[in-house]
Amino acid sequence: MLAVVGAVYGRELRAFHRRPLGWLILLIAALPPLVAGSWLVALSARGGLATRASGHPVTQFLGPNVFLISTLLVLVPLLTMNLIAEERRRGAWELYATSPSSLGSVVLGKFLAAWTLLLACLAPWPLVLGLLRVWNGGFQPAALGWPLFGLPLPAGPGLVFDPGLLLGGLAGLCVVGGTLTALGTCCSAWCRHPLLAGLTTATLLGLLVAFSLLPTVLENWRIPLEQFAWMRPWAVWIHLSEFSQGSLSLGRCGQHLTVSLALLWLSRVACQHQSAGSS
Repeated sequence: MLAVVGAVYGRELRAFHRRPLGWLILLIAALPPLVAGSWLVALSARGGLATRASGHPVTQFLGPNVFLISTLLVLVPLLTMNLIAEERRRGAWELYATSPSSLGSVVLGKFLAAWTLLLACLAPWPLVLGLLRVWNGGFQPAALGWPLFGLPLPAGPGLVFDPGLLLGGLAGLCVVGGTLTALGTCCSAWCRHPLLAGLTTATLLGLLVAFSLLPTVLENWRIPLEQFAWMRPWAVWIHLSEFSQGSLSLGRCGQHLTVSLALLWLSRVACQHQSAGSS
C-alpha cells in the first residue's frame, strides 16, 4: 500500500511542476502574502503595528483574514479539481481501476500530493512573518567601513511575538488545509469533469465561509449564541482563528482528522462506483 501511495504521490508532484499552470498557481499564491506583508511592514516602519480588539497582528495575519481566505478559496479548487476528474475525463483512470493496487491507496496518494502543494503555496505566509521578526521595515544610513558603502542598512528588528502564536497559526494552516483538500478530493472523485469539480469545491468553500460568519452576524443581531452552539464545530474559519491564537486543541485536530478521513472514504466509494459503472 505504501509503495502505491508513494508512487502516486511522486507522480502527482512531477506532473504539477511540468505544467505551466502549476507555476502560475505558485505565482498567484505568492502575491497575497506579499501584499499583506508589505502592508504590515509599512505599518511597522511608521512606528509599530496597532492591534485590533480581535487579537495580535500574528493572529490577524495567520487567522481568517480576507487575503488568506481568498487565497484558500482559489487554491483549493485549482489544486484538487484535476486529481481524479481529469484522469476520468482522459480515460486514464481505467489504468488505476484495472491495476492490482487498491483505489484507496491511489486516492490517498493524490490527496497527500495536493495537500503538500497547498502547504507549499501557503509557505510565504510564515516566511513574511519571519521577515517581520528581524526587520521593522525601516532603513538607516550605511556606516563607514560597511562593505557595501552607500547602501542603507535595516533599521533593526520588527514585530516581537510569541513563537506559540506562529506555531498555532502553522498548525491551523496544516489542519484546516488538509480538511479543505480532502473536500476538494471528494468533489473531484464524484464529478466527471474537472471544471465541474472546481466549481463544486468553490461553492462548498463559499458556503463554509458564510457558515463561519453567521455566528458573528447573529451576535450583532443580539441573538444568544448558545442557541447556535451546534454550528461552531463546522465553522472552519473560526477554527483557523482559534489555531492562530495559539490554541492547539487535540479535540479540534481530531475533529478535522475524522472529517478528512470520512471525505477520503467517500472519495474511494465514488471511485469504486465509477469503476463499476464503466465496466
